[in-house]
Amino acid sequence: HPASASAIWDALVEGIGSGEESIDAEFAAALRAGPISDGWRGFPVHGTFAQGVAWIGMVIARALAYAHDRRTYHRDVKPGNVLLTIHHGPQLLDFNLAQSPHAPREAQTAIQGGTLPYMAPEQIEAFLNPDRWADVGAAADIYSLGLVLRELLTGQALDVPDSKLPPPRALRELLDRRLVLPVEIRRHLPQAPHALEAIVRKCLRHDPEERYRRPDPWPIEDHQ
Repeated sequence: HPASASAIWDALVEGIGSGEESIDAEFAAALRAGPISDGWRGFPVHGTFAQGVAWIGMVIARALAYAHDRRTYHRDVKPGNVLLTIHHGPQLLDFNLAQSPHAPREAQTAIQGGTLPYMAPEQIEAFLNPDRWADVGAAADIYSLGLVLRELLTGQALDVPDSKLPPPRALRELLDRRLVLPVEIRRHLPQAPHALEAIVRKCLRHDPEERYRRPDPWPIEDHQ
């Protein structure tokens, strides 16, 4: 693991390529010196790697909070749907499952596409019992965010079932692995604060009721 959050920014700058015609030499030099856009305001470029990851997680969490306040649930938070942009910072993409949850027959595609491994237990169960889709809401997004943070902080990819397994068996095996998911962040990244490990651990509670929750912004009228 890199020691500094600057490694995240350096990797991003390298990713745009020195041969990009749209990037002139002066701008490229400015980028190498550190974030210069509003999208990265507050990024702890001189902080630790753990602080840099925590900042990215904070931005994603704010995007989810905005969506959840409007009763929109992403249902597909994973590394492939987090885009780091030079100008606008971290972006949460692809809300395609917000309105169209996977059907049970699409489980195999979800495994191969990298979606299923980042789903919360209740969302995995919904593949086996479609009646459970009503239970897949904000807490499921929080769980998926926890998995993304865990992978960023530990450098450990998720252990997932063989994609060749029949979908029902793969789903049940993945559910079993959720029960014993290790969340010892500091074992892999000793510099990570205990508080950050506690945050990830709470995001990854198996019971949705034990994860972070936001108050419902809509008053519920009593019609009795």
